[in-house]
Amino acid sequence: MIRTTHIAVLICLCLPPAGCREPEKKAWWEETKIDDLSPNSGDGRMQDKKLQTINFDLHIYEVPADNIKKIDEIRRTLDTRPFRFNSLTAFSSNSFSVYFGQLQTWNTITDLLLIAGAERRSRTSLLLPDGQTEDITVAGFDYPLTVYFTSSRGTKEGAHIGPGHLVMRIKAGSSPTLNDVANITIYPVFLVPLRNTIPQLNARTKLREFPFTPAAFGLNMSPGDFIFLSPEEYVTEKSSLGGLFFNNPRGNMFFQKDKRKPPEFKPCFRVYMLTCTEIIN
Repeated sequence: MIRTTHIAVLICLCLPPAGCREPEKKAWWEETKIDDLSPNSGDGRMQDKKLQTINFDLHIYEVPADNIKKIDEIRRTLDTRPFRFNSLTAFSSNSFSVYFGQLQTWNTITDLLLIAGAERRSRTSLLLPDGQTEDITVAGFDYPLTVYFTSSRGTKEGAHIGPGHLVMRIKAGSSPTLNDVANITIYPVFLVPLRNTIPQLNARTKLREFPFTPAAFGLNMSPGDFIFLSPEEYVTEKSSLGGLFFNNPRGNMFFQKDKRKPPEFKPCFRVYMLTCTEIIN
């Protein structure tokens, strides 16, 4: 269970870190909130749109840790301009990196992943109604721990959590101004498992969620667009946000390029490829 002394931290997520110091003046991207990552219409009011369903494919690969430098070639092939960040500096400091691609470069990226020794571990189809979210479990732990991360203020902080799950939360909404365009917001969240059938108790449990908003980002996506989410570098610190989100501390089996050699067990990290496949009006 989350320690009593930190319940207030988990409930009051919008409060600044403990202390009496004056808030620092922030850059414009550090003032952005999660909800701001999905833009409004030009006149500042959300326009009424027909309910949409946004369909995705999520591919999760694992790459041997000693091949982290081979991911650089993938990054050079893709783009970074479409993204909006809660905090660009904190996003990178937490060892998150994200890149944008389109259908014509998909095969190139998967070929580069093969060169890096990647193995695809899962493929999940997601159907998100307009404005709804989907949580993809990244890591689970049955013990309490402290997760260290860089806040939007640029300070190192620790969140006392567990037991529970670290998930990738994906929120999809229709564009207020454009057809066949979805506004996507993604960020890590710690979840406490829901074990009750009583709605009031479940609502209380949800208050103990901890969204890691410094690692949030958003963008517009159309069918055929995809994102490539990977670690900025291989983080060996197991209790860091980047380490928990990307690393597989147990390692996994990888096939060798030389077919005569047996598969080898190696430490590894995860990369995520999320593709928008269809937007249904």
